[in-house]
Amino acid sequence: MRDLTSNEQAVIDHLVKAWNAFLLLPSEHGDDFDEFRHGIHRLQEKVLSRPARSSVVNDSADLIYDPPSGWLYGFPRPYRPLEDETLEETLVRDGYPEKYAEMGAKYCRFWREREAA
Repeated sequence: MRDLTSNEQAVIDHLVKAWNAFLLLPSEHGDDFDEFRHGIHRLQEKVLSRPARSSVVNDSADLIYDPPSGWLYGFPRPYRPLEDETLEETLVRDGYPEKYAEMGAKYCRFWREREAA
C-alpha cells in the first residue's frame, strides 16, 4: 500500500489544525465538541482510506463499480479514478448526476472482474 500523498497529508494537517482551533472556542452546547470530533474523524477516514483504495484499484483485475440506479447512467463500469480524485468526483466524471454523487458514493457496490485467459 502506498503512503499518503503530500496533498493528502496536507489535508490531515489542516484537519488537526481545525480541531485544535475548535477546542479554543467557548462551548455553546454540550454536544459541540463530540459532534465536531465525529465530523473530523469522518473526514480523516476519507483521507486515510485513499492509499488502500488506490492499491486495490491498481490490482491486475478490473475493479467495477455500480452506484444506486447506475444502470440509468451507464453503470456498472470500471472504476478508474484520477490522481487525488474522490469517489464522488469519479462518479460525476463517469456520468452519474452530481446531485446524487454523495449518496451514490455511500451506497456504491464494487467487485472485481478478471479478463478471460
